[in-house]
Amino acid sequence: MKFVQRVLLATALLPVLLCGCTYSPLEFIRGHLNESGRDALHKNRLLWKKAHLSNYTYTYKRRCFCPPEEDIAVEVQYGNVIRASYFPSSDPVMPERLDSLMTVTELFQVVEKALIDEVAQLDVTYNAKLGYPERIYIDIDRRMADEEMEHLVSNLH
Repeated sequence: MKFVQRVLLATALLPVLLCGCTYSPLEFIRGHLNESGRDALHKNRLLWKKAHLSNYTYTYKRRCFCPPEEDIAVEVQYGNVIRASYFPSSDPVMPERLDSLMTVTELFQVVEKALIDEVAQLDVTYNAKLGYPERIYIDIDRRMADEEMEHLVSNLH
């Protein structure tokens, strides 16, 4: 057997050998990614809790296969969304849309649910100082079109 063929064979068999007989290579990789995702979630939740912020505002943007909308200025008091308006128009957000806006704690729950559900793709960027999710990208199933969702949080203070 040529050297290159041996290397390719070893590369193909390595995940199987590492995983044993109970996991497929994809399950092993997905489990490892979930573990590191859970570690990042835990670490950043702790950062957020240490900040002791129950009253704050932030700018929210949703990207999805849905009708476009302006950014939303969200106001949270005592852990509840109390008010929101579109930015830059300052038009108030209608009550039915207001109910779907999230606190930072609820954004962490979105990340946790995606990890539990083992979605096809989850990309999260956390704020280095306060730990809150600045970007959450979720693709539930690569075989489905237009179900991807991205949550963007900025200007939190």
